[in-house]
Amino acid sequence: MRMEKPTPAQKVTAATIAAAIVQLTVGIANTYILEIDIPSTIETPLTILAVFFTGYLVPPARRDRVVESKVNADTKQNNT
Repeated sequence: MRMEKPTPAQKVTAATIAAAIVQLTVGIANTYILEIDIPSTIETPLTILAVFFTGYLVPPARRDRVVESKVNADTKQNNT
């Protein structure tokens, strides 16, 4: 299966932006706000959780349609 259009899916775009926001927030906090830096052992899971929940919560856009490729269609026909 393939996406109908080559543009990134809305969920992917939102999750990527969430990762950037977490990284920027932690970087700014470490540089200008906090006396003790947030360790990478905390920063990495924060980024992963933000990406996961954003990708889960953001609905797919109407343009995010999956089309069946010929290979997948042939495989399904042979299995039935």
